Amino acid sequence: DILSGASIPNGTHPWSLSYGGHQFGSWAGQLGDGRAISLGQVQHPITRAFTEIQLKGAGMTPYSRFADGYAVLRSSIREYLCAEAMHALGVPTSRSLSIVAIPSRKVTRENGDEMGAVVCRLAPSWIRFGSFELLYSRSEFDLMKELADYVIDTHCTDLNTVVQDEITVESLQTNKYIQWFKQVVKNTAEMIAHWQSVGFCHGVMNTDNFSILGITIDYGPFQFMDVYDPTYVCNHSDETGRYAFCEQPRIALWNLARLASVLDPLILPPTCNDHINNSETESRAKQSVTTVLIDAVREFIPCFDTTFSLLMSRKFGLLTTANHDLDTLYQPILRLMHDSKVDYTHFFRIVSEMDLFDRTNETMDKVLDRLYNISTLSKSEWHANPTSTQSNDMSKSIVQRFNDWVQVYRTRMLCDYSSEDALFADTEQRRLRMLMANPKYTLRNHLVAKVIQEMEHDVTSDAVDRYLNVLMRPFDQGSDKEQAEFGGTVPDNMRGLKCSCSS
Repeated sequence: DILSGASIPNGTHPWSLSYGGHQFGSWAGQLGDGRAISLGQVQHPITRAFTEIQLKGAGMTPYSRFADGYAVLRSSIREYLCAEAMHALGVPTSRSLSIVAIPSRKVTRENGDEMGAVVCRLAPSWIRFGSFELLYSRSEFDLMKELADYVIDTHCTDLNTVVQDEITVESLQTNKYIQWFKQVVKNTAEMIAHWQSVGFCHGVMNTDNFSILGITIDYGPFQFMDVYDPTYVCNHSDETGRYAFCEQPRIALWNLARLASVLDPLILPPTCNDHINNSETESRAKQSVTTVLIDAVREFIPCFDTTFSLLMSRKFGLLTTANHDLDTLYQPILRLMHDSKVDYTHFFRIVSEMDLFDRTNETMDKVLDRLYNISTLSKSEWHANPTSTQSNDMSKSIVQRFNDWVQVYRTRMLCDYSSEDALFADTEQRRLRMLMANPKYTLRNHLVAKVIQEMEHDVTSDAVDRYLNVLMRPFDQGSDKEQAEFGGTVPDNMRGLKCSCSS
């Protein structure tokens, strides 16, 4: 009853959050938890870290506006599975505790009545960028400072800060709110780098969907890319491509800039916030705060680059990172993957399993065969019309570019070893490292759709548990049955399957 929202634990006082946000680049005003209800917090007995327990889809809240506060089974299954899949991949994320299907609850959406469900989800906090934006828009600066102090005291206890007698660019470096915001920038950059490394598209990167702690929240029309396409848009409601895969780092930076633009009241004295007859000293203080906040936002790019480079180096089995790796190693192979329409997850897994440094050509031929047996290009052009001049020219070009890249890869790999013999001697260990960095399984939209269909037909089905069991072990090879059911090629008619924000 508790996990379905039918009853609440004795002695608890559930709450919902009020927040605003920029949606698709425009200020949307108050939004709030329209169907999320927090039951309470628990604290780890050793680490003292907090976990907030929240129900999504249990009914109306004070912020539901004209909505019913419910969630459909379809979207609930997607969020339940994806949060756990992301955690297993090492991506900063909220977690899923349970999902309860409610067959008796018919939830009306644009396609008619659907079965209702409630997800119980976990996070250290559900406070968002938009939580601060809303308070700023209302000039509720005292509440804003109280909220910031709560976040810092509860979740950022290791900040090294001092109290300043005056506000200058130099003194602000140890201001607790500046230090906290820098941590928000760092956490957000690391989260986005993880997204890009695993091929995850969020779909709705509004500021109300961005956690102040830098964890992935609010799984809606997300997708793990099938065929690699940097311009891919997973949300069919995103007509301009604002939240395309390649745009995610830029949008995260934009969101951080929006957050930075409302933080002045945390740092400046109250007299500076009325914008009337500020003294010269107050004007200098405001300029100093603006300068430091802008500098903090700019730290996003180097932090993202550093984290992304580290994650990609692991995917390629490198022992070190180098400044030129992005331009000389990663970008060329990503462009080749795009041009040859290779599955993103499959590519890295296949490269992990094959010895690219065998002194014979047999291994290389096997790599190419495996890569392009699962590529759209090979299936639709090479195999369908093997005598086509265009197809043959394309295949020769792809093979040549891949071989050229392997030579660059081999040369770069040698930089991590004392000799070529040492490189070859480490082949098996390198293979194992790569297999632990490149998943066999990621959540696929067409497979989730199949799970949803099974559950809508029979809520007692074990379809969710079967898929969850695989997603929680993404780096394991899995049984033959699991590989056949969850690890195969995405069907042509299901590739790039998109979802909307409807839930």
